[in-house]
Amino acid sequence: MFPNPSKKNKESVAEKARKARAARAAAQKEKELGEKKIIAAALILRAVKRWDAATTVREIWKKHTETQLSAPNDSHQLVSETSESTKCDLADGHILMGASETDVEGDQGVLRLYLLTNKFLTVYRLGGGKLEDQDYQQLVALLQEILSSMVSQYTDMSYVAVALKPSHTIPFIRQLKTLIVVIGKGLQCATKSGMFADALVFLNGLFRLSDSSTWRLYTGDTPKDKLGRKALATMCASVGKEFLANSGIQCICELLSKVIQQERCPEKTKIVNLGVTLCIRLIGGQKGILDYGPSEWTQMSTSILAVPTLISLIFAKKSDISEFFVRQKVGLLIFKYLLSNPDVEFLDNMKPNDILFFLGNFLTLIMLEFSSFADEEIDNICILVRQISIKCQSADYDKGNSSFSHPVFGWSIEKVERDLSLLLSSVIEQVRVLWSYRVISRLFMPAKVILGQKVSQEQDKTKHKPKKRSFGFSLFKGSQNRIKTDGLTAMRMASVCHMYLSLIAVFPELQSEIISTLAYFDELVGSLWSFLPTLGPKGNMEVFLAAAMKPEVEPLIDILALACLTATRLILILDDEEIYEQEYPLSISMLREISDFLNKFIFKALWNRKEPTDPFQAQKQSRINHRDRDLYRSAAQLLRVLYDKDARRPFTPESFWITRAISTKEFQSELGKEQNQSAPIFKRAFCILERLPQVLPYMFRCSFFTLRWLKRSLNLNNNNTGLKQSLT
Repeated sequence: MFPNPSKKNKESVAEKARKARAARAAAQKEKELGEKKIIAAALILRAVKRWDAATTVREIWKKHTETQLSAPNDSHQLVSETSESTKCDLADGHILMGASETDVEGDQGVLRLYLLTNKFLTVYRLGGGKLEDQDYQQLVALLQEILSSMVSQYTDMSYVAVALKPSHTIPFIRQLKTLIVVIGKGLQCATKSGMFADALVFLNGLFRLSDSSTWRLYTGDTPKDKLGRKALATMCASVGKEFLANSGIQCICELLSKVIQQERCPEKTKIVNLGVTLCIRLIGGQKGILDYGPSEWTQMSTSILAVPTLISLIFAKKSDISEFFVRQKVGLLIFKYLLSNPDVEFLDNMKPNDILFFLGNFLTLIMLEFSSFADEEIDNICILVRQISIKCQSADYDKGNSSFSHPVFGWSIEKVERDLSLLLSSVIEQVRVLWSYRVISRLFMPAKVILGQKVSQEQDKTKHKPKKRSFGFSLFKGSQNRIKTDGLTAMRMASVCHMYLSLIAVFPELQSEIISTLAYFDELVGSLWSFLPTLGPKGNMEVFLAAAMKPEVEPLIDILALACLTATRLILILDDEEIYEQEYPLSISMLREISDFLNKFIFKALWNRKEPTDPFQAQKQSRINHRDRDLYRSAAQLLRVLYDKDARRPFTPESFWITRAISTKEFQSELGKEQNQSAPIFKRAFCILERLPQVLPYMFRCSFFTLRWLKRSLNLNNNNTGLKQSLT
C-alpha cells in the first residue's frame, strides 16, 4: 500500500489545479475578446463601406434629381437611370420602386414623377431625415411639378395616376405617406424662415394630395367609378392621419399665427383660407363638419380657434371658407359643443394668450347668429364668456421682471414684439363686441323695459310728458302698483352683470373702458337702479339689505355691484347743471334715495358683521373669489361720491346721513369696549368712524376726536403713535 499523502502535498496539488483552471479561463476570455474585436472591426468596416456607399449614392442621386427637376420633360433618361437602381439595396433592404424593369419601361410617362419622387425620398432618408438647403429647394421644385401634373389636362400623366396601376398601388401609398411627412417638415422650415410663398406651395401640396376629389380620377357614374372614388377617399384619409400623427395641425396653426402678424404679406389671404380648409378636412377625416364629435370640436377649438383674429380675417373678404362658415353655421355648432362642456376643461392646458384668442374668435362667430338667439341662449352665452374669461386668469403664465405691461391682462412681462402688440390690439377689437351698442341693448333689455313701465306710470299720474326722462319717480318706496320682476328675468340679468364683473376683474387694462361704456350708455344707469327695487318678494331693496352681511349668498347681488360701479363713473363726470337743474340722466330724488340705501347698506354690513375681519380687506387671492369685497368697495366709493356732492351743494335734508339704527350712547359704549381689546380683531365702531363717519352726529365726532387728541397730547397713552392706534 502507498502511504497517505501528507497535508502539505494535498495543498500543493490543489494550488496547481487552481492555477491551471485560472490559466484556462484567462485563455478562453482572451480568445473570446479577440473574436469580438474581429467581429466589431468587420461591422465597423461594413458600416463605413455602407456609409460611404450611401453618401456617394446620395450625392449622385441628389445631382440626378436636380438635373431632372431642371429638365422635367426628359423622361427617358430618368427611367433608364432609375431602372438600374431598382436592383440595389441602398436604404433599408427593400427595392425602392416596387416595380419591375418591364413595368418601368412600359409606362415611362406615368411613372416619371413617381420615380423622381422616389429618388428624392431616398436621398432624404440617406441624409438622416433632415432637410438641408438644397433638399428644401428640390422639395419645392418637386412639389410644384407634382401640382402642375395634377392640374394638367392630361390626367394619365398626373403623379397620382400611379395609384390606378395594381402593381404600384401599395408602393405609391407608402411613398405618398412619406412625402406628406416631408412636406410637413418643409412647411415648418418655411414658417420659421418666413418664406410664405414656399409655405403656400406646401399647403397646396398638402391640400391636393390629401383630397382625392382633386385627383380627377374615376370621374364617371358607373359602379366601378363609385367604388374607385370610395377607395381613393379611404387612401387619402389614411394619408391625412399620417400627417396628423406628425403634428400636422400644430404646424399649420403656427404658420397661420405667423402670417397673420405680418402687415404686408401678399399670400396672407390665400394661406389663411387654404390653411383653415385643410385643418377642417384633416380634423374630420371622412366626416363632415356636421358630424363632428367632442374630440373633433376639442381639436378644432384648441387649434384653429386659438389662432389670433383668424375668424375676423376670414370674414374680412368674401371667400369660399367664409361662405362655408355661414352656410354650415359653425358658430352655432361650436356654441352647442361648449354648452355640452360648460366648464371648458379643454382650455386648462392652454396659455392665457391662446385662451384670449379663442374667446375673440368665438365671439366673432357668435355675433353672426346673435340676432336670432333666444333669451335662454343669451344667458348661456354670458355663462360661457364668464367661464372662458376666468380660465384666462387661472391659466399659468410666465411673469417677467421688466416694466412692460400686458395690454389686456396687465401682467409685468418681457418686452413683446411689435407684431404681437398689433395682434393683441386686433384681439381687443374682437372682445370689444361684448360692450358694443348692439350687445348692451340686447342684454339689458329687461332693465330698459322696467324703466319704461315706471316712466309710463309717472306720466299717467302727472298727465304730462317731459322732454327728457328725469326719473323723478320714487325708486324704493312701496306702492300698491309696485312693478315686480319674475325670478327667471332677475337671474338672467344677474348672469349678465356677473359676466361684465368677471371681464372687469380678468381684464384690468380694459376695466376703465368697460365701466365707462356701460355708464355712458343711454339711460343704462337709471335703468339698473330702477330695476333693483323690483327684485325680491318685498321689493324696495329689501333683498339687498338682508344680504348686507353676507352678499355672496345672494345670487342677485351682482346687479347691485355693477349698478354701483357704473353710477360712480357717471356721477363723477356730471356737472352741477346736469345734476341740479336738468336732473338728467339722474334726478335729485333718485340720487337722494340711492344715498339713503347705500348709507343703510354699508352701516348694516359693518355694524352687524359677526366675522372677525374687515369686509373691505381680503387675502391676496383672485379678485373673482371676493365678490363681497368688491361690492363693499364699489358701494362705499359711490356713497363717498354722493356724500361729497351733497357736502359741496346739498341735495338732502338736514340730518339725512345720520343713522337711526343705533343711538349715540350705544355707539359710545361699543367704542369703550373696543378700546380695551388688544387682539387684532375687527372693531366695528372704529371701522365706522374711519369709513362711514357721516352716520354719526357732527358734534359727537368733534367731541370724540378732541378728547382723543387731548389724551395723546398729555401722553396718557404713549404706546400709540398713529390716529388709529391712539384711538385704541
